[in-house]
Amino acid sequence: MKRSSASEKLWRNFLVKKVPGTTPIEGLFWKLVRNGKVLCEVGCGSGRVISEILERGFMVTGSDINNSAVLNLRSKIKATKMEHRVNVLKDDICETKLPLNKFDGAFMQGVLGAITRGKRLRALEQVRNILKPKGFIHVAEFGMMKKQSMIIRYKNDHKITGEYGTLSVRNDDDKEIYRTHNFTEKELVTLAENAKLKVLSVKHRTFTSYHGNRKPGLTLILQK
Repeated sequence: MKRSSASEKLWRNFLVKKVPGTTPIEGLFWKLVRNGKVLCEVGCGSGRVISEILERGFMVTGSDINNSAVLNLRSKIKATKMEHRVNVLKDDICETKLPLNKFDGAFMQGVLGAITRGKRLRALEQVRNILKPKGFIHVAEFGMMKKQSMIIRYKNDHKITGEYGTLSVRNDDDKEIYRTHNFTEKELVTLAENAKLKVLSVKHRTFTSYHGNRKPGLTLILQK
C-alpha cells in the first residue's frame, strides 16, 4: 500500500460541510459541452458543481477522496430523487477506477492545488484519459499572490509544506485543516501542456477563500 502524503491525509478527513468550494464555472465551458451527455467532477466535495450540472440536464459522475463527502452527497442526491442521473464514488484520481474515454467534460475545482507537486501531472493525465476524444476539462485554482504579507507567509509555510506557494490552512484553534497550492499562470499552463492538453482559455478571476477573503484565481479550459 502506498503511503499517503500529509496533504492527502488532511483532505481525506476534512469536514465535508465546510469544503471551500466557491469557484464559478466559465460560460464558455457550458457552450463547449452543450451537445454532450455525461460529465464528471473530480473532487466533488459537497456537490455544489454537481447540482449545477444536473440543473443543466447532464448525467454526471462525481468522485472524491473524502469518504464523508461521498456519503453525504449520496444522501443529498437521494433526497432529490435524481439517483438515476448521478453516480458518486470514493476515488483517488491518481489511481482512479473511473472508466476510460467515457466523459464529454470534467471539472477539477481546486483539485490540483490539493495534490502534492509530484502527483499533479499524473492527476491531470488521468482526467485526460477518462475523457472522450476532444473532451474538455474545466480547471479552477487560487493564484499566486504578490503582496509582501503573502510572500512572508509562503516562506513560512514552505517550512511546513515543503513547497513555496503551498499554504497550510488552519482553523481558529491553529489546527491545520488542509493544504493548498497557489499557482502562477505559467505553472498551470505548463502542467496542462505536459499532460498533452490543449489550452483553450485562461481567465484571471477573484475567488473567495475558506476564511472569506477575496483572492486572485485562475480558470483554464483545456481540451484533450
